[in-house]
Amino acid sequence: MGSEYSDISLNINKSVLFNGNGTTLNAKLDSPAITINADATVIKNTKINANNGSGIALNNVKNTVIENNAINNKASKSNIDIHDSDEVLLKGNGIDVSGENTKIIGNTISNFKNGIFLKNADTTTIKENTITKNNFGIEFDANVKNTDIIENNISKQLGWITFDMFEGPYGYGISARHSGVNINILDNLINENYMGIFLDSKNSSGIVITGNEIRDSIIEGSIANENYTPATGATLIVEN
Repeated sequence: MGSEYSDISLNINKSVLFNGNGTTLNAKLDSPAITINADATVIKNTKINANNGSGIALNNVKNTVIENNAINNKASKSNIDIHDSDEVLLKGNGIDVSGENTKIIGNTISNFKNGIFLKNADTTTIKENTITKNNFGIEFDANVKNTDIIENNISKQLGWITFDMFEGPYGYGISARHSGVNINILDNLINENYMGIFLDSKNSSGIVITGNEIRDSIIEGSIANENYTPATGATLIVEN
């Protein structure tokens, strides 16, 4: 068993292998528990309790590995109860990804606005994670390409039913709303979300969705929404 530390807002400014060996980090209010500013950093085997903010934030870095961590948003019980009744949008991102060649493997991530949030991200591997009870399991923002989402359990993204959206409430397993270039979604369990997979990006290309078990979605298992447009000559492959 590792130690436990509170009021944490850790900035990593040089390459490091951080093996928590079960250590618990309780974040400072409204601040990421860990912000990575250095290339070639590894964070593993750590329990991270965000505090109304993000768990781990990558700040335009390369060759990062986030492995075998338990990342949870330490919201109050009253906030979680309201969220579980679908009336509130949680804050923060479990892992906030900006940079190149990021590997996110074997983590559990829950109770965030976005389990994994990608923006300005190139070559990201998301594999064998359990991502539950967020508003978005995995969210693609602008300028994201070359993403592999493989063998994850992406379940029970609960949403916020009071928010009026044409395509339905927030509560998506995988949401590619703002980027859609070279995405492989392979062999995942995508279960009990409001919507399983949501594509809504213009000039999309190289999207492959195969071998997934998508079930018990409240709205639909997967949808290409009205803003989804393939780039010239591009095709969408879906075989689940």
